[in-house]
Amino acid sequence: MRQARGLLDFLAQAVPTENNAYGIMLQNELRVLSDKEDYYLLHEHLEEHNDPVYFYQFNERAESHGLKYLGEADFGAMSLNHFSETVRAMLRAVSSNAIEIEQYMDFVRNRMFRQTLLCRKDISLKSQPDPFALLGMCISSGARPEHTPVNLRANDQTRFRNRDSVMVTSDGLVKAAMLQLQETWPKNIPFRNLLAVAASQLTGQPSVVDARSGSREALRLAEPMMRCFATGVVDLNVQPSLFTTDISEKPLASPFARMQASTENRVTNVLHESVYLNDLQRQAIILLDGQHSHDKIIDRLIDAVQSDRLMLHDDAQPVTDEARLRTILSDRMPGVIQEIARAALLLN
Repeated sequence: MRQARGLLDFLAQAVPTENNAYGIMLQNELRVLSDKEDYYLLHEHLEEHNDPVYFYQFNERAESHGLKYLGEADFGAMSLNHFSETVRAMLRAVSSNAIEIEQYMDFVRNRMFRQTLLCRKDISLKSQPDPFALLGMCISSGARPEHTPVNLRANDQTRFRNRDSVMVTSDGLVKAAMLQLQETWPKNIPFRNLLAVAASQLTGQPSVVDARSGSREALRLAEPMMRCFATGVVDLNVQPSLFTTDISEKPLASPFARMQASTENRVTNVLHESVYLNDLQRQAIILLDGQHSHDKIIDRLIDAVQSDRLMLHDDAQPVTDEARLRTILSDRMPGVIQEIARAALLLN
């Protein structure tokens, strides 16, 4: 490992970067790998058996075994919407099928790793995703409007941002749906319910909408939501959220997250996301086993402070007095548990 890292450092320093694609590539690779653990470098780059192939070659091998390309685990990775119109037109012009488009996208992105899904060759696949498939799904999004308030009836464009992804719409129905998703976040909502709620908010009164496959009203919302899924603005799921944001008298956190929290600050939530907990959140989630009331949780945290397993400071001074500890923790604990719930860590 030391030799590998040393060689990469040497090459990055020895090869000029000005007007030199190879030097730029080495610098980028050094930047990517510099903070990676040894196990990552060993497994991803120094494996004994590491025989890369082009995507089209992988597909040929799959077909020889009675399989064919279904798609990528990351649906958005297949979307052309990430490229400019010029690049999209060129990709379509030089490609005669989906496999070639995917191969050329690898070249454009310098993509070296894939998460490819295969299916049996005899399965019939649709050439394009069906927006009406959303009628049987649940949808969620943490996207927020860049400017508020949002006028649902005005025809002006509104931008909603979710992390690095942005969607722009002037359709009042889509605006109302995005605002409802923001209010529901992080929980999801059945698409049919979202359609009905958005239509009611748009008209300001109870609305009857046709939520069947083929409905113009359903398609009006399903098509932009499908594009938003491809770009990462919304998430789709085939079942309702398995977590809750409601705080019970004896909250129950994910057993797996509680186990992780016993040894580290980073845990995995019910959405399979990595969540970082501060020390107080970490100590609290360990106690959220469905058996401890809020008062009992505070009692256990006070015990942890008094036994030096946990330190609590106020104005840069350690707090050890039990009455003061109880006041501080009683004030902070509702917010701490709410933060844990909003991180999709509490179970129904």
